[in-house]
Amino acid sequence: SIGQVHEAKLTPAYGGDTVAVKVMHPNAENLFRNDFKVFRTLCKVALPGWDPILRELEMQMMTEFDYINEARNLKRVRENMAQSPYANKVKVPEPMIELCSKNLL
Repeated sequence: SIGQVHEAKLTPAYGGDTVAVKVMHPNAENLFRNDFKVFRTLCKVALPGWDPILRELEMQMMTEFDYINEARNLKRVRENMAQSPYANKVKVPEPMIELCSKNLL
């Protein structure tokens, strides 16, 4: 896991509600990059034809390290779910994009 979720309370300026806050572990992105670099090096020796697949996988995985992007995607899912026949059965959190950062959702 690259992050951990905590319970928090917003300041009165933001409504004072209790919310879930997702915080990225310090240095998670660098650790992943280093681990993936080792993995790619090993695969170059054992599975040289996999390099294009690994590049694509790495690109996709790196999107996980941007919580602002994740908040935008979550907002889109929430809006789409509101139009769904399952809207009353599935609850999608509402991200407060203005409070998000690359490392905080």
